[in-house]
Amino acid sequence: RLSLGRQAHAFFLEVVSRVAILVPELVALRGGRAWGGLAFYNRGLDGAMPLAPLYALHGRRRSCTTLGLWSPSSLFREKICMPVVDASSFLTLHYRMSGPDGQEVISTFNGQPATLSMGGGQLSPAIEQHLLGLEEGVQSRFDLPAGDAFGPHNPEAVQWVARSMLNELGDPDERYTPGDVVQFPTPDGQGQYAGAVVQSKPDGSAILFDFNHPLAGQAVTFEVHVIGVL
Repeated sequence: RLSLGRQAHAFFLEVVSRVAILVPELVALRGGRAWGGLAFYNRGLDGAMPLAPLYALHGRRRSCTTLGLWSPSSLFREKICMPVVDASSFLTLHYRMSGPDGQEVISTFNGQPATLSMGGGQLSPAIEQHLLGLEEGVQSRFDLPAGDAFGPHNPEAVQWVARSMLNELGDPDERYTPGDVVQFPTPDGQGQYAGAVVQSKPDGSAILFDFNHPLAGQAVTFEVHVIGVL
């Protein structure tokens, strides 16, 4: 027979599991650690003993393990399931990208985390392949060989643009120097693409732009902290 305290605990877990299924975004209560999204504290037995959380986002790939949680009264075992990145996941993450010389190209670690949908084009397919299977909360780093992350450097993507066109698109008094990155509208006007200034003609009539990704043809190091997976 279960003691009154154990019965209360079992009832509590049943209630919490039902609430978790209905409200998957329920936040941790009063300092409970969030494992897989939900965490709760048992305040009826032995003070404030952390209970194993109940993760209830159905239909997503998860990685599970069993944890034993001890208190002076008893030992509880709960299965902990962490969401795993798949091809349709929506992610919240910090990431850093650097080139072969170790120079940082972009990083979110010192600011707000990024949000993106897998397959949405925010990251290259090669980088997304390395994210597949990572658990929520994981920090990882991987190195991609030259050309894998953003393809080879394409000489045809280095093109002259007439100064008259640049004057139409932007400020006619703008001065362009090598290394400047300029945003151009797509032909349908719905998006943008970037080009880096390479050089100007002596008479100033045209500017040479490189429309390749800055890391095209180069080895890339990608570091990531997967904060959330939906």
